[in-house]
Amino acid sequence: HLREDGSVPTFYALQYLSAQGPERACTSGRAAAFLVLALTRVGESSHGGDDEESLALLRSAEDLLRQKEPPSVPSVSSLWQHLLQRHRPWPLLDVLHMITRRSTRAALRPKAPGSCLLIIYAFPTDEIKRDTQEFLQILERYFYAPLGVSHPLVVFTDEATAATLARELQPSISAPVVPAVIPQEELSRHMPSYSCLDGIDCSSGAAPASAAHRGVVNKTQFWSPDYLRISRYTAGPLFLHPALDACGAFIKLDTDFYLTAPLTSDPLEE
Repeated sequence: HLREDGSVPTFYALQYLSAQGPERACTSGRAAAFLVLALTRVGESSHGGDDEESLALLRSAEDLLRQKEPPSVPSVSSLWQHLLQRHRPWPLLDVLHMITRRSTRAALRPKAPGSCLLIIYAFPTDEIKRDTQEFLQILERYFYAPLGVSHPLVVFTDEATAATLARELQPSISAPVVPAVIPQEELSRHMPSYSCLDGIDCSSGAAPASAAHRGVVNKTQFWSPDYLRISRYTAGPLFLHPALDACGAFIKLDTDFYLTAPLTSDPLEE
């Protein structure tokens, strides 16, 4: 309802606020009308905007906007300063434009993503497969079943293993198993093994031959290249994986982690 000559549309604001139809349901519109009236008071006040009635109108607008999108609404004082510092025929237009854009984004914003559990299951050895099966059964018994939740289990894995998850892991758990394939460049990164004799004499590329990803052989503790690549990936790059876009909150668990009793509350909801 902005008039072509740029003057403050006080009449339209009063008309809008007194309407009994759909206009009353529009939070942004009613807030804009209160701001128009506040601007009118700025023009009439001889105190440069210190008038209590003007501040009350601003608070009414603020209260309406906080009902719509609490985190993004500026305070009364910041709105007021924005009004008073602008020297244009229609200084409130910038404020209204800002409010409209924020309110529109809030209305169109998709539903907040849910919660997830994360595990690493790449290049699994026979030992890792056995541990993971036991882990999933306990997770189902003590987490999913007693809480009645269905948080997806996001499984970070290699491409070949990803194709086996539905067959090997899904039968052990009621929640959906979601493969998250680790980028090939992370899995093929040049990285030698690492080993330490007696926990002191450490070196790269001298690990004893073993099918395990880590272990101890002849007093030498070792970590395979695959183990170290995965460790590097989970230290940071993992959190950029698009599979996590659906996870507003998550907990990463090791597959040798075991619950010993049913949970009574969901840590992902606390």
